[in-house]
Amino acid sequence: MADMVLEVVDLVYSYGREPVLKKVRFSVEDGSVVSIVGPNGSGKTTLLKCIAQVLRPRGVVYVDGKNLTEERYSAVSKLVFSLFSTQVSELQKLTVLDVLLMGRYPERRFSPKVTEEDLQVVEEVAKDFDLVHLLDRYITELSDGERQRVLLARAIIQDPKVLILDEPVSHLDLRYQLELLRRIREWCIRRKRIVIMALHDLNLASVFSDRVLVLWRGEAVAYGRPSDVLTPELVCKVYGVRDVMYLSLWTRYVVPTPLLNVSHYVKVPRLHVFCGYGSTLSILPYLRYLAHDVRCGPVPEYDVDAVVAKALGYRVYVEDSEDLLGWLSSVYLVVYSPKTRAIALKYISSVCSRDVITVEFRGDVEELLSLLRSLVR
Repeated sequence: MADMVLEVVDLVYSYGREPVLKKVRFSVEDGSVVSIVGPNGSGKTTLLKCIAQVLRPRGVVYVDGKNLTEERYSAVSKLVFSLFSTQVSELQKLTVLDVLLMGRYPERRFSPKVTEEDLQVVEEVAKDFDLVHLLDRYITELSDGERQRVLLARAIIQDPKVLILDEPVSHLDLRYQLELLRRIREWCIRRKRIVIMALHDLNLASVFSDRVLVLWRGEAVAYGRPSDVLTPELVCKVYGVRDVMYLSLWTRYVVPTPLLNVSHYVKVPRLHVFCGYGSTLSILPYLRYLAHDVRCGPVPEYDVDAVVAKALGYRVYVEDSEDLLGWLSSVYLVVYSPKTRAIALKYISSVCSRDVITVEFRGDVEELLSLLRSLVR
């Protein structure tokens, strides 16, 4: 049985007279990834800063039996490495190589000399994080996503006992989100470390976490395995949504429907969605309120958009067919995303009627619904 190496006991923190955390309590075993989820303002970042002792709360945080609240920050930093977005400004005059080598400072102790071992470790991690071609670039010359990968790589190089991450994949595209979270999880298991991270995406938390802590109004209202914690009742309560759908493929997908009033929208007869790559997930639940018949595709059968569309009762075309072409020739409204624009325009120009209404969905649900309301009278 794994040893318990981190325990949070009754953490309390306030900004002025406003309580932000209210007796938060949980424990983590080594080799585990814990995701902290909850709506904006629930206290996720504050909790992370309290665990890392960036903020000094009431309550106790133990790591390997040591009470961090009684330790100096220098002692805490040997056990816990935290990564917050504000840290980028501290690295402005450094190259990517410089930043990655910072992760080796604890190994070098008081020697300023960079060793062959240091360079070898950095090179291996740089390859894993697709950073080799950026090593000579200054950190300020990188995109937000590239900087995020650099900081995550530095954290892995430092190899702390506890790694604390605040929205670690917020600036990354889907490919890097999945790849980097996978690498962080592999490192955690292989090195028997602990990762505690705040995430907005419940699906990513479900896939990459051993445990999920749900914060709501400063309280830990649930803690446990994702499948036990992310129940429809709890998600609806905490996030203020009307409906939650769970879809089982290899894991659980959470599809919430926000409380937007669509009852007054005029339904069109036929609506088609060129979906794929998760690019239309947030709009799919609404489309049943906007059209009498909603269909999607062509899209691979196991694409997440296809799985969600099927669960919502939409017909999904997995390949080109005469049936699909016949349907597209009669549709009233077509929705597509930037990721599916090329295939959508191909069909629109060659199959759809000249009167078809076409709309590109760029991720803002309310903006799209407002546009559709103005187009469909």
